[in-house]
Amino acid sequence: MNEKEFVNKWKLEISKEGLKVFPDDFLKDEDCNEIELKEKSLFLGEEFFGKYEVLDIEGNVFLQVDDYYQAKYLVYAGRKKVDKVRMPNNISELKSVLTEYEKYLDSILIKIQSDYKKTFKSNTNLHSVTNEIFHSLNLIRY
Repeated sequence: MNEKEFVNKWKLEISKEGLKVFPDDFLKDEDCNEIELKEKSLFLGEEFFGKYEVLDIEGNVFLQVDDYYQAKYLVYAGRKKVDKVRMPNNISELKSVLTEYEKYLDSILIKIQSDYKKTFKSNTNLHSVTNEIFHSLNLIRY
């Protein structure tokens, strides 16, 4: 098996399992604000005067939020390219949702890495292979 076949195998395997949807599959609290995302892919920007920038694909500031966790939440949610997203009002609930989602992503990475090491006996291209798999599935891990 070559690396291209390995990537395709994992894309298929993860797709078959069914990807959990952020934030819907991780939200527990009903106390949420609805934020309009306008079906845009979003990226983390810089901290600017105590606010965190959320950028669109063109690099324009889409939104500024008060907290890094809010920015990260919106970036993860924007991967689905939805019109609106619900975000918890409670910061501890927001952090909990992010933690659970990142644990989920990490579990996928651990499985891929373990299989890669068994298949190729080397870690030479492990990072680029996992990046390719995540990118093809429209996943990102900060």
